[in-house]
Amino acid sequence: MTVWEAMKKSRRMKWLGLAVMLIGFTQLLMAAVLSIYDFGEQLKASFLNGLGYELQNLSLIVYRATSFLQVLWDATPRLDVNQPLTLDTLMLVGIMVIIATGAYIRGAGIQLSNDIAAIRKKARDELWLRSMLPPERATAVINQPASVTVLSLQMPPGEIKNWWERPLGIILIGLASTYIAALLTRISGLT
Repeated sequence: MTVWEAMKKSRRMKWLGLAVMLIGFTQLLMAAVLSIYDFGEQLKASFLNGLGYELQNLSLIVYRATSFLQVLWDATPRLDVNQPLTLDTLMLVGIMVIIATGAYIRGAGIQLSNDIAAIRKKARDELWLRSMLPPERATAVINQPASVTVLSLQMPPGEIKNWWERPLGIILIGLASTYIAALLTRISGLT
């Protein structure tokens, strides 16, 4: 893989990680809105019924504004404080895993970008060294021809490892795929 290909891969990984984190964070916010709605329902039964109505109205405004995300709303877990060990609680943990997976993908892209920056700096330093030496000594110090551009250089072997080949990546893929299976089960109506 050349430095240019590694740069494109790094950029893709950073954007993919950000997109996965955004999807997970959106569903986490949806779970928070549903929890606020349920909390408003509990407050309506107490002496703070006005606050309960306001919380529910606020939740309904958010729901109407994001009604185009109906598939996510249908799959969003509703937490019950009285029954903490339910499928919805596991779904909430799955949302956290999705956010962590996105952060890990983005972190791997940033690490690759830092490796590329180090390689580019080293090549720039070598070109600077070549410019300071007389032409006959420059070829003895640096074995590469002067016309080689940094972006066409090969990345060092062993430097590039896909994020899903790393130990934490394997664990996150397993947990995320379990969450996605549970999400598809809930969307399809099998639970």
